[in-house]
Amino acid sequence: MTTTATEPLNRALTVGGSDVAGILGISPFRTPLDVWREKCLGQRDHIDTPGTRAGTRFEPYVLAAYAAQLPAGSTVAKPDPLVRDHLRASPDGIATVRGWPRLVEIKTTVFAQDWGASNSEDVPLHYAVQAMWYLDLLELEEADFPVLMWPYEMRDLLGLTPPEIVAQCELRTLRLAYSPAMASRLRSVVERFWHDHVLPAVPPPSIDLEDAKRLVLCTRGKVCEADEDLIRLLSERDDLKAAAKKLEQQIDTNEHALRLRIADAETVVHPTSRKPLATLSVTERAAYVANVKATSFRTLRTTKNWKDLTR
Repeated sequence: MTTTATEPLNRALTVGGSDVAGILGISPFRTPLDVWREKCLGQRDHIDTPGTRAGTRFEPYVLAAYAAQLPAGSTVAKPDPLVRDHLRASPDGIATVRGWPRLVEIKTTVFAQDWGASNSEDVPLHYAVQAMWYLDLLELEEADFPVLMWPYEMRDLLGLTPPEIVAQCELRTLRLAYSPAMASRLRSVVERFWHDHVLPAVPPPSIDLEDAKRLVLCTRGKVCEADEDLIRLLSERDDLKAAAKKLEQQIDTNEHALRLRIADAETVVHPTSRKPLATLSVTERAAYVANVKATSFRTLRTTKNWKDLTR
């Protein structure tokens, strides 16, 4: 069944383009477990950074700049999301150029090195997956990626309006062609994830400790019987924590001895070359909230190649 945004859209009941990259484990923003938490537990982590806010704010201006570069007679429209069963496409735009429609995905980035030149297909993999998912659902053959490249020196943009900022920055438009083989692979992975994890509400394995900690799932009264391997892991955890505590104490003792030797000197230098090996300079931190007072402290730092200098 196919629906549009005129009907209520529940993200937890559908798989979108960014979900697919997460399911594949190639997203820098979401893991397979994060996607599962949204679908089964209703837990979606809200990412609010200056980068995400800038991307949302500047999307219409980047879209307008992209449209202005198209051949005469071209059109660009913002379509409603398309939902087919539990599959969803939410494109930024659809451009019609010389009678042929193409997907438009707007991006803004400070990492210009991650993107290829204009007209190339050198698109970061997680974004390519997102676009391929939309191309497949929307039955389109091409995608354009208008990408706004933020400059290193942002102060040059102070006082400019959003359209002026877009005009001042580099705008690259990369391309991506539909790949039936890749689209088929994505559909297969998503269907397996949906039927193996979402429908039966069975979480996929976490990829690391921080991922596992985000799985806020506990069945009251349920017990887990300890086998030999689990007991081994519990014992190993105790041993590691004890070793880590001992190491922390040794590090503190070592640094205290270093500070006693350095005393009030700011820099430690090699006895013959006089090149710096370490610094212990004063840092002044101002009070920044009512209950955090101004402080002064000295941080011990070694130079990057200090060991080479002592050989």
